Amino acid sequence: TGEEFWGASALASANLSDVVHAEIGVGHKDYDGSFSETRTSFLAGIYYDPVDQLTIGLEGEYIDNEDSDDAAIIDLVSVFRF
Repeated sequence: TGEEFWGASALASANLSDVVHAEIGVGHKDYDGSFSETRTSFLAGIYYDPVDQLTIGLEGEYIDNEDSDDAAIIDLVSVFRF
């Protein structure tokens, strides 16, 4: 279709205690073709595991979009595993 893009991302995670860990990440995407867009995202979060099956966390993301408006996102995360 003539569309070309590439992307790369990295994530680091560190245990702060037996039940708390933090993560930071960055991602970059570059699209060329029928539309052109370059976007870089930065993410950070902190997570609490009160039991093995449950994770609760708070994360934030900033998206630097070179071709349109930037964005900021804050999420409350809950994951239940069974």
